[in-house]
Amino acid sequence: MAHVSFWLVPSEPYRSDFQDLIARLAQTYQATPFLPHVTLQSGPVPETVDLEQVMAAAVQGISGFTLEAVGVQQSPVFAKTVFVQLQSSDVLLQLAQQIRQALPDLAGYQLNPHLSLIYQTLDPGVRQGVADAIELPQAQIAFDEVQAVAAPDAFQTQADVRQLRCLYRRNLGA
Repeated sequence: MAHVSFWLVPSEPYRSDFQDLIARLAQTYQATPFLPHVTLQSGPVPETVDLEQVMAAAVQGISGFTLEAVGVQQSPVFAKTVFVQLQSSDVLLQLAQQIRQALPDLAGYQLNPHLSLIYQTLDPGVRQGVADAIELPQAQIAFDEVQAVAAPDAFQTQADVRQLRCLYRRNLGA
């Protein structure tokens, strides 16, 4: 089984704006940049699973949508060093549930919608300073794409971030 994460990706111009912010933070704090995203589901997926079919079924009837940004927060967890916390929505829950139904091995993943801005081990004061310095220009973030991403089982180092690779992408409303 391979470890796969299913990501909800912002539409433009949000995607570029967050990508620029992620790149600046990565350069400042010696981290690896990554695609801005919200993880919908993550876990082991049998290699025999047709990801194209799973994603086509999961996004059927769902077009692009927005999520409300609650604020910028930080934590000692590597995958949530500094992040934008998002408010859940019915559409987000429906999309995550449809992926989970197609892949029962993902049942242990707990959806907590957030968009990470940096993956790095930082001191608490530095994390808080980064979070405090970020001002969100919009309260709503639009999303229009879902990706299946190969990811390491453990996600705790820069080497793990460098291993992330897109296996398949699907536009919402396509």
